Amino acid sequence: MLRLYPIICKGPAILYVVLSSASLVFVNLVFSGKRTFKNIGGGPEKKIKDLSDAFIKRRRDFLDQATISTEITAFQILDDLGKIPTLLSDAGRWSLMASGLLIRFVIELNAIIREIPYGFGSRFSLDKGCLLGTRVAFLDFIVNWVNDPTSERSLILFGQAGTGKSSIAHEIAHLFDKMHRLTSSFVFIRREQSKLEAYRFFTTLARDLADRYPSFKTALGEVVKDNTALRVGTRSYDTLFESLILEPL
Repeated sequence: MLRLYPIICKGPAILYVVLSSASLVFVNLVFSGKRTFKNIGGGPEKKIKDLSDAFIKRRRDFLDQATISTEITAFQILDDLGKIPTLLSDAGRWSLMASGLLIRFVIELNAIIREIPYGFGSRFSLDKGCLLGTRVAFLDFIVNWVNDPTSERSLILFGQAGTGKSSIAHEIAHLFDKMHRLTSSFVFIRREQSKLEAYRFFTTLARDLADRYPSFKTALGEVVKDNTALRVGTRSYDTLFESLILEPL
């Protein structure tokens, strides 16, 4: 904001001092005629020159101060910029440390989970599914049951021997596996019961859930990491179901 302050007002000549908010001073001498100032003690020319010199000095001091301030700010910015590589380097080291800890955690977690017995050979078989165009009504019913959120939580398919129950089970597992929606499958074979051991149904389901859901895997690891008996020792169905399935959920 600029303001005009009259310093001398005598005759046809008026001297104004123009002051800005930044203390920059300018002198404007306006003459409206040929007459000059008359002043006591030295004349108007000296008075004007003294004022002008004073204003010029103030202006120079202001500009010098602004230059010094600008230089200081510039040096501060350069100093901060010089710290950036160090900060980035520190951040990189912390990031590497965090990544290393995460990798170590994942490796240890996988090692613990792998100790839990798995029912190898108990998965569904492609060659044991339904023939093309057969059991369509049963298959559609089961697919609709799976997709309906209001349906019952369990479904049991029963019938006489040789009616195709196993074929339907293998086919359904195959269909949902192709859609990446199958979490686990476990086939009991009567002639191989002693080989597979029924307790592996629970351990296999737990490992399949861990493979599909990372949060479940972490929770399962917390349950079994300090319990070797639970990982590889117990055969109790109740204990396995409650510890390996319910608790991580």
